[in-house]
Amino acid sequence: MKSKNKLPILLALITVIAVAAQAGVLVVNHITINGNYIGNPVQFKLGTNAGTGKGINGTDITVSLTNNNANASITFSIPPGESYFVDVLEVNNSATTKYYYQIVPGTITGGANFDAIKVIVINGTTIEGTVDLLNPSPTPTTFTIKKGYNHILVFYFKTNSGWTSGSTVTVNINLKYSTETGVFNYPLP
Repeated sequence: MKSKNKLPILLALITVIAVAAQAGVLVVNHITINGNYIGNPVQFKLGTNAGTGKGINGTDITVSLTNNNANASITFSIPPGESYFVDVLEVNNSATTKYYYQIVPGTITGGANFDAIKVIVINGTTIEGTVDLLNPSPTPTTFTIKKGYNHILVFYFKTNSGWTSGSTVTVNINLKYSTETGVFNYPLP
């Protein structure tokens, strides 16, 4: 009778040891996963003509990028007439696939005396299209950017007779991108 009582105790002891050994294996053999946020694959980046003394007659062009470089605020000092500002801002695709993107007009401060404010999108030497910031289209223009490419943005201003020389205008634009055309959810607010 004594040997029958020892068998359940022995089985229980073996089970406890096996469970403890298994738990020890799980604790010892853990996995560590590290991740780094790399930012938006398609984003604005400063062009070569952004900054101090880069504007017309040595004026400053102030560029502020926010929301992981998806929003840009650019302040220009504009002379009367027509002005072009080349490569103040670029659209960059750092991903390994092509993307579609839209430039969405935001607010314009100091823009009451303009006949036109536009962004011209250039890919190499080809004009891809134009975004009218004063009279935005209800359906924004969609651009395609290949992996590893930059598109240069040219800002065009045409003042009217009410414009005072040396006055500034601040243009705010937003970037939306997607891996498929017609679906522009990114970046998320």
